[in-house]
Amino acid sequence: MNPLLEEAAGSVEAGWILGIMTVVFIAIFLWWAWWAYTPRHKDMLDEVAKMPLGDGDEG
Repeated sequence: MNPLLEEAAGSVEAGWILGIMTVVFIAIFLWWAWWAYTPRHKDMLDEVAKMPLGDGDEG
């Protein structure tokens, strides 16, 4: 087979893989954003957000 055609076939296959990976990463990001903004996690996230402002004497 022509080497140029082999390279083109390989890039098409890689394109599908990259497309699938993009969809998976977008789905993970959307799940994470939904999880972070769910009202039941608000108290925990508010507490964690204040940790850098503490003086470190709570332990």
